[in-house]
Amino acid sequence: MVGHLEEPEKHPSDMLHNLSDLGYKRRFKANEVHNLYGHYWTKMLYEKYSKHYPDTRLFSLNRSGFAGSQRYNIIPWSGDVSSWSGFKAQLPLMLGMSMSGIPYIHSDAGGFAGGSGDYELYIRWLQFSAFTPILRPHGTALFELDPAAYSFPSEPALMPEPYKSMARDVIQMRYKLLPYNYTLAYQQATHGKLFSFTIVLCISQ
Repeated sequence: MVGHLEEPEKHPSDMLHNLSDLGYKRRFKANEVHNLYGHYWTKMLYEKYSKHYPDTRLFSLNRSGFAGSQRYNIIPWSGDVSSWSGFKAQLPLMLGMSMSGIPYIHSDAGGFAGGSGDYELYIRWLQFSAFTPILRPHGTALFELDPAAYSFPSEPALMPEPYKSMARDVIQMRYKLLPYNYTLAYQQATHGKLFSFTIVLCISQ
């Protein structure tokens, strides 16, 4: 597994890029190439990994891509979002990505850094993520570096009650769905079916 941002964290809007190596004569603005940078990073990683580890399957976890990135084993997450409005955007975002040929889209379960300490948002996001292709909580542990920094653990087991018990119920349900999810993954890989539609199927029942 390789996890990476692969795009510039700070990309000034007035920055211009020279893409003459790709055959373009004009300069490109940052917002035109920001995700393209991630696309070529993913392409490079896929090609080099295939060359040096031909018998190993690559799991490339990233948060940026472009049209065609699905060719390179891209497993994106939706970015570091940690608000109720960001949570609301997850379903249409994931369905759109799935229909665009990138079915393994997912988000930071619980919201990145736990929605700055909103336990209800954490649980609701975890419940939602249980029905997405990948369930992967993500928080911070900055207190080890800076005691004054805001920190929120990734692991549901480190939540206070009653949220820890709620999280346990969600995770146990997720494990019960594993045979179903494996079937969907197989159907996606062999027939191109939309894996993210598990969200709609499960929420509607």
